[in-house]
Amino acid sequence: LKEVQNDKSSDSSLLGLLIGAFSGRVRVTQRVKDLEEAIEKCFPLNIYTYNMLLRRLSMSEMDLACELFNRMCQRGYEPNRWTYDILVHGFFKHGRKVEARRWAEEMFQKGFDLTERTQLLI
Repeated sequence: LKEVQNDKSSDSSLLGLLIGAFSGRVRVTQRVKDLEEAIEKCFPLNIYTYNMLLRRLSMSEMDLACELFNRMCQRGYEPNRWTYDILVHGFFKHGRKVEARRWAEEMFQKGFDLTERTQLLI
């Protein structure tokens, strides 16, 4: 956040956006690109931060989660077991079983297994 502190008008809004997004107070679906940029200013973007964003998106909007997955891959980040599991779990939770199975198949092809929690959901 030190690098962002020069712009005093955005300090509180940036911090508020981050806190709100991960506490559930801000709907991530409305401001995904803003949130991604905010995280990048404060923390190094990596697979862990992308997985956190995917988890939040998967709670409400799977289409945006897929867009974020694609953007993540385009930026050179390699999806891991958790990335795929988040998507499979989200699709099943939203009743989109065909898509969940397609993502699970891709996950298996990459050599990853579902987490126990997602297996219970299936």
